[in-house]
Amino acid sequence: MICVMGVAWFGLEASGQTAHSWGHPRDVLIRYHHRTGDSTRLQGPFEASCAGRPWLEGHFEDSRKEGKWTTYHLETGQPLARGTFAAGRPVGEWTFCYPDGRLRATGRFDPQGAHEGIWTSYHAGSVDERRVWAEWGDGHLHVMSATGDTLLSRRLIGEDKMTERTFASGGRLLREVTYKWFVAPGMNTDTSPRGRLLVPPAEERLFVAGFAGDEGGQWVPWGSMRRYSVYGAMMEHLVWRGDTLLQVVASHDAFGKPAETPQTQWDPLRGSGVLVRRHSDGSVAMEVEYVYNLRHGTFTKRLPNGRILVAGLFHHGRATGAWQINEVTGRLAITASPDDAG
Repeated sequence: MICVMGVAWFGLEASGQTAHSWGHPRDVLIRYHHRTGDSTRLQGPFEASCAGRPWLEGHFEDSRKEGKWTTYHLETGQPLARGTFAAGRPVGEWTFCYPDGRLRATGRFDPQGAHEGIWTSYHAGSVDERRVWAEWGDGHLHVMSATGDTLLSRRLIGEDKMTERTFASGGRLLREVTYKWFVAPGMNTDTSPRGRLLVPPAEERLFVAGFAGDEGGQWVPWGSMRRYSVYGAMMEHLVWRGDTLLQVVASHDAFGKPAETPQTQWDPLRGSGVLVRRHSDGSVAMEVEYVYNLRHGTFTKRLPNGRILVAGLFHHGRATGAWQINEVTGRLAITASPDDAG
């Protein structure tokens, strides 16, 4: 559905405020109040609808969201998010729903607008399939399965570093890595440390379309990265400094034996070679060429069944040329070029 804002305006005086409606009921209709004599200060109830269906309902105090707010799905009319704002920040208990109205997640924000306590999410299939999503506390984030197993653990180290550990459903360690928070020059640096724990590391993002990190920042590898197979053997030990791969300490197969194929040979003096990263079952997950410690050449990411998920090129550490992103079935989904990103 595409909604186009109309141009009709009308107003009235109400309880020391000026009330306005903007738009047309067949398009987007916004009803709001502002202080009498100062149209830049929103004050009072706020409502927005599209094609006659509710979209937003809430209240403003001095142009900041205050009190209860609700966001609705424009097609089904069901609430998508319900909670409370204080001085423009989400606080207290919040509820999130699927478009059909079924419960999606519940959780709590602290007075500063950061997640706190235990958040619970629900599978899309049934509200009975409950799972603990994330547990917050003192610079920690734990993502757990329905049986209580920790799947992901992140811990802040100071203000700009984080250790991350990933586990299999049975509790076996699969991966441990250290990251550093990097903010591009001129970007917003006002991000709470706890909020940063939700930002995916840079390697989990696809930079073929110029996507930037949340709040202008992103986690980049900074130090040791170790990966383990489902059999408990260490498959990979690397040392990173951002996009620069400083050292390949070890490269093994799923059973811990040294990988001796030509594709996994690494020249430590030149920092060059083809790095092969494997899934926890030993199948090839990624192949990328390096020259002088930077990605340079072909990049391929595969599913455990061998199908190519992502393929592209790097030139001295930067993505370039045409990149292909496929669906899990192997069918081409997107072709994009980072050179065209604005």
